[in-house]
Order: sequence, then C-alpha cells, then structure tokens
Amino acid sequence: MLPTSYGPGSHPPFRLAAAGLAACYLAFVSFTPENLSAADGNFLAGAYAKNINPVHLPVWVNGGISGKQVDRINDPLHARCLVLGDGKNKIAICIVDNCILPLSLIDKAKASTQTLTGISPNRVLIAATHTHSAVAVDGVHGTPVQQDYAESLPDWIAEGIAEAQKRMIPAQWGTSSVVCDEYIYCRDWMMKPGKANSSPFSGRASDSVSMNPGHDNPNKLAPIGPVDTLVPILSIQNLQGRPISVLASFSTHYAGAPNLSADYFGVVCDRLAKSLRPDAPDGFVGLMANATSGNANCIDFSRSAAPFTHVEVGNYVSDKILSALPSIVYSSQATLDAELQSIELAVRMPSEAEVATASRYIETHLQERLPRTMDENYARETVLLSQLPPTRKLNLQTIGLNDFVIVANPCESYNETGLKLRQASPFRLTMNIGLANGHSGYIPPPELFQLGGYTTWRCRSSCLEEQAEPKMVDGLIRAMQTLKTRQKTDTPLSLQSKPSSPASPIESLRWIETEPGFRVELVASEPQIVDPISMRIDQHGRMWVVEMGDYPNPDNAPKSRIVVLQDLDQDGFFETSNVFADKLLFATCVQPW
Repeated sequence: MLPTSYGPGSHPPFRLAAAGLAACYLAFVSFTPENLSAADGNFLAGAYAKNINPVHLPVWVNGGISGKQVDRINDPLHARCLVLGDGKNKIAICIVDNCILPLSLIDKAKASTQTLTGISPNRVLIAATHTHSAVAVDGVHGTPVQQDYAESLPDWIAEGIAEAQKRMIPAQWGTSSVVCDEYIYCRDWMMKPGKANSSPFSGRASDSVSMNPGHDNPNKLAPIGPVDTLVPILSIQNLQGRPISVLASFSTHYAGAPNLSADYFGVVCDRLAKSLRPDAPDGFVGLMANATSGNANCIDFSRSAAPFTHVEVGNYVSDKILSALPSIVYSSQATLDAELQSIELAVRMPSEAEVATASRYIETHLQERLPRTMDENYARETVLLSQLPPTRKLNLQTIGLNDFVIVANPCESYNETGLKLRQASPFRLTMNIGLANGHSGYIPPPELFQLGGYTTWRCRSSCLEEQAEPKMVDGLIRAMQTLKTRQKTDTPLSLQSKPSSPASPIESLRWIETEPGFRVELVASEPQIVDPISMRIDQHGRMWVVEMGDYPNPDNAPKSRIVVLQDLDQDGFFETSNVFADKLLFATCVQPW
C-alpha cells in the first residue's frame, strides 16, 4: 500500500529488490512495426489548400464589437482540405481561415461537396480557425456580412475538398500529442465586488467576472478556469515516408494579426510545410484547427505585459508539433467512421420590456448607423436576437480513425469542456475541434452563469440556454461511444486474428483477450518507457517504473534504472518521462515508502 504522506521536503525513498518480483505488474506492449507495402494497407489520403482570398476589396472583417472594412491582404487565406479513405469509407476535413461560419453556409458547402465528390455531408467536417482578420460571412456584433464573399465561399470549400480527393494516394498515418503551455491562459478573471465590466443590455443584473481585465488592474483577483494545453496531432505520409499533411488543434484564441490574415494558424501551416517538405512546400498541407478556446487566449494577465506577435505564437506551436513528429509510429491500416447528430437547444430570448428599452436606446443613440460602444452594441443585439427563432440547432460530429477520434462542436466552448470530453472519451487520443459545422456562439458551463462575464452576455453569438453545455457534452460523449461500439462490432475477423507482422502498441490491444466487464488501456509505451518490469503509482498520480535493461546481459553491467512517468495533460497516457535513478544492477522492484 502507498503511504498517505511523506516527510516534509523529502522524496519517497525506494527499496530495490534483487529477486522476487512484486505481485502487481504493469504490462506494456511496445513493438516497432516494419514499413508496410502498398499491398498491405488500405489507407488513402489526399490534401489540398484552396486559396480563398477575396476577389474584390474592401471587405468587412469579423472579430470586433465595431464593424470595420479593410482593403489589404497581409497573408493569404485558405480552405485547407484533407480527404481520408479506408477502401470503404471516405472522410473530408476542411479548416477554413475565417472567424465563424454560419450553419446555412456550411450546409451549402456540404451539399456542393457531395455533388462534386459523392462524400456524404455527415462525413464532412468544416470548421473555422477563428482568425479575427478574415472576411465576415456571418453578422456578429457590429459587423455586417460581406455578401459577395459569403456567396462564393461554399463553392470554394467544395472545390478544395474535391481537389484533395483527386490527390488521394496510398498512405500511412500516425498520431501523437504535445503540450503547449505558453500563449494559453484563462482570460476570465474574478474581480473585486462591483468592479467587473457590465452592460445594461446584457440580460444580466450584475457580473463578478471580467474578460481581459488588463495587466495592471488592481481590481482583478484570479483567473476562474483551467486551460487545456494538449495539442493532439494526426500526421499523414505516403508509403515512402514523405509528409503529406498534419492536422493539429490548440485551445487558445487567435493571436491578433494585421488584416487580412490567417493569424497564427496560417503561420503554423506554412512553417510545417517549409520544414517537412523544403523540396516542395506546395506538396504538403498543414491544418491548424481551433479546439475549445472560448475562455482562453495568448495573454498572461498575472504578469506585466509581454508583447508578442501572431508569428511568434505560430512559430512556438509549430516548433512543438515538429518536435513530436519523429517519434510517431505509422500504419497503413485504417478503419474510418463518422457520426453526426443534431440537438436543438433553447435560446435566452429577451423579454418584450427589454426589447422596448433597447429600441428606445437605439433611436436615441444609433438610429441607422452601426454601433461603436459596448452598450450600443448590446442594445442592437437585443433587438436583433428578438427577431430570430427561440431555438438553435447544434451539429455534433465525431470522426474515428482506429484509436484516434476527432470531436467537433459548433461553439466557442470552454477549455474545461474540452477536458471533460477528452477524459470521457473511449479512444486513446481525442482531438477537439470547435466552430465546426456551423456557429452557435459561446457555450459556458452552467456554473459560469452565476458569475457572468462577456461570454454570458446575451447576444446573437452568446444566447444558448444555461444548461446547453452539459447537453452538448452528453451528446458528443454518446456519439463517441456509438463510434467505439460500431468499431468493435465491425472489426473484420482478419484483424481479430494474430498479426502477421509487428504491430504498434495501440494496435496490439486488439489481440488482448479480457474477461467480460474488463478492458486494457495503453498508458505508456516506447519511447517514454523501455523494458519495464515493475511499477507503483504514488499519491500524486506519478508512475514509478523499474526498467531492467541489463537482463540477460552476461557482462553484469548495471543497466537498470527507475523512471518517473507523468500524465501532465490528464488524457490517460503518461507522455512525460524523467530518470530518477540510473545504472542499477538487475533491479526488479520499486516501492514508495
């Protein structure tokens, strides 16, 4: 048994037994697969980046309270497309350099995609990156729709997916993840009583939380939420190991870039292309998606201001992704599946009295012009929201690729929502993608409505019922479970038999048989751990493991060691490994004391 506490300031000492293995073991399966030939695999992939720069300037740009028009393209905008196939099913993923994409535009793009490719809409994922430096295709706050661009974008998206499908070739895939703990901070702060920002037209009587309170604000107390620092990665190569595409997602907001711009999302994609395919950057397509960034951005308000650019953020994230790619184990075998379910949620509609008050304010202050201040904006939003339906349709999508799943929601969901989904996932690696398959605005967890703040202020982009978040999470968890159940049921007998060649650690789980009610999960594998024979978990959740690398070497050279594994991103896989004790002779057991 583990002790409940250790001496102050001390590390738990260990007793190393030279013989007599402990009764409890941690089984690791860690094979190194050989390169698979085209005949051995069924996986196909194709990628294409469709340029979606506006044809005419100036254009309206989304992202601010006040509407603005710009007449310059700082860096190109793209619809970055990836089509995957397993010989039976095809999946299309398109990440679009835009702030938000309304459901009506998504439906048109999916219909055009089906016409051009034959891929069913429920197997197509289209998401916005949330750059605040792109063309407005949905009316939000004080920004109107750029109509000509909004009419063209669905066809451009479909054309990009169709071109990606034409480029499909036999390929291999692998997954990994990396922790990005810079440029991601909770932007919602608890304030001293009476010091939080508010608006008389927000639908709230008071607020205790302010978004982006400022670095030197003496009234801020503490951030109110966790951050999700995990960046899941899906990497695609041809059968000769040449990179085709990398898909990743990160739970921070945009960084901020001169208009028009793909923001840091574009920087990541360009840098990956130049690093992985310096011979032909255009032959590679990076896709950098927005995960669950509703309450997080790049600014650390607990410290003095430290200026940064979207290029610095992009370089940081791309460096992290590049560092994880060399250790990925690839497979050319794939089972693809997708699940798309819709739920309908109520909208927090304004009362007749609130609409009347807001209308009088508009007549006095705005008349026909667009809003310039926060109060003007929320007065206008009150009236506009009252003219919309009292419910919203949310498309909830999951895409499964063997042990990897993409969980897509149409909202600006919180970091903690992403953590809930990952912790409840039955898959080994879970990638969250937000602002997908439509736009339903902010979706704070219910308890946040007790505290208030910008994301709870009622408007067209923040209007869902207070219980919306748990309903969405429940729907996405059920969708993941449906995929997993189908995956087990549909597994071909040929895959249930003994593998003819070495399998990856996660693939090897298929051939482990368990009693009913039990299951085996992979928690660690090479390169984090090698030759493990004994383990213990301490009260901090760290895994202490004996690696017996000196058996059965005849020279008696001490090659055993103790390593400490940690699951820093709380996804169930211990991705961080540090050596505690090295050059031990035939160590066989470890025990915290």
